[in-house]
Amino acid sequence: MKITLSTGRVIEAKEGESILISLKQAGIFLTSSCGGKGICGKCKVIVQSGDVESKSHIKLSSEEIQQGFALACMTTPSGDITIDIPKQSILTVEGQIVTGKSKDLLGLLHSTGVDIDPLSERIVLKLPKPSLDDNISDLERLKRELFANGLGCLRVPSRFMSNLARTVREKDWEITLSAIHSEDCYEITNIFPGNRKVPQYGIAVDIGTTTIVV
Repeated sequence: MKITLSTGRVIEAKEGESILISLKQAGIFLTSSCGGKGICGKCKVIVQSGDVESKSHIKLSSEEIQQGFALACMTTPSGDITIDIPKQSILTVEGQIVTGKSKDLLGLLHSTGVDIDPLSERIVLKLPKPSLDDNISDLERLKRELFANGLGCLRVPSRFMSNLARTVREKDWEITLSAIHSEDCYEITNIFPGNRKVPQYGIAVDIGTTTIVV
């Protein structure tokens, strides 16, 4: 099946696949803050010709339905169709329309030059071992190494102090810090022995007037 856009572009669509997914596979991203669950009602498209099956019209007015509007996440083509994408449905980043070949939105955001600066990160450090000429405390050694790597100041909650000496020595003075940072300082949320720089995951919750989007 084919989806023809009002611009003249033609993309392939798989049977049973929503318009939203087909567009995404082609590098066309629509606003969909609910993740394609049919809740936010922001991925509206206008079906100009062809037959479609829609699971839900809950976010559409009767006037919009008469005009051919459909939620891209809730609508699958039954055959070849032609659609128009309203301007307000197109995902934009800093005022620019987001399009590309990447199916990964995070990768796509990187490609647009957007500065992605996560609040939390993991930092791997190799601390110099103590010696007669370098006998400062473990905490000061840690702070010095962070400063040497251009990472600014450091706040270490007291709960980590009792295990700091054991942690830094367990893997021959290599440690991984899990930290959150503001403009001027890092605050440690965990300390691991060795190199534990693995992907970190977070969750974002948008609490709206009538819906909660996770």
